Amino acid sequence: MSRNDPVFVAVAYDVTDDRRRRQVYKALKNFGRPVQYSAFECVLDSEQLSRLRQILSRLLQGEEEEAVAYYLLCQDCVERTLVLCGPPRLTLSKVVVV
Repeated sequence: MSRNDPVFVAVAYDVTDDRRRRQVYKALKNFGRPVQYSAFECVLDSEQLSRLRQILSRLLQGEEEEAVAYYLLCQDCVERTLVLCGPPRLTLSKVVVV
């Protein structure tokens, strides 16, 4: 993956404070789409991922009990993802980065 190639990123978070959880949700909405209460799908290049990580780190600074996990998946892994219900998952081939 070159620096500007987009990658599929699944983001899961566990934030107990309601206010902080809303802030995390709003921040993630700018980068991807929610698929569960605390999970988002995003297609990001390395600069966008870095920016997202900075934003969430700032929001959760000093909160040891809060957690955010970023799962970077290759296109083959995304295509092998099984979804039982709900909208189809994002794919790299359907995304145009402008």
